[in-house]
Amino acid sequence: MLNALRADLAIIKERDPAARGTFEILFCYPGLHALTLHRISHRLWRIAPLPARLLSQVGRWLTGIEIHPGARIGRGVFIDHGRAASRPGDHQGTRSSGAWHVRDPVLLSGAA
Repeated sequence: MLNALRADLAIIKERDPAARGTFEILFCYPGLHALTLHRISHRLWRIAPLPARLLSQVGRWLTGIEIHPGARIGRGVFIDHGRAASRPGDHQGTRSSGAWHVRDPVLLSGAA
């Protein structure tokens, strides 16, 4: 678990020019918090799905980032911002493995 945290810190320092230090990243980056909570809930998912799902929801509430506890996430993932707003019909670009991808809109046109 500590190795994963060290790798996350390193990738954030590498990819985010606004990151000024380890202390700031540890306490001010919701993406790091979401990934750390996900790793705990993912391990728990295999033995106790309901508590894992509840921990996932707590993480979502705290960070604005929802990651299903059954999802497998590799190394080198960097989630920059947690809560994001989107106008109906907008698409948000996501970056994984160094390539940009367009995902489904956060709000579908006509959704309330």
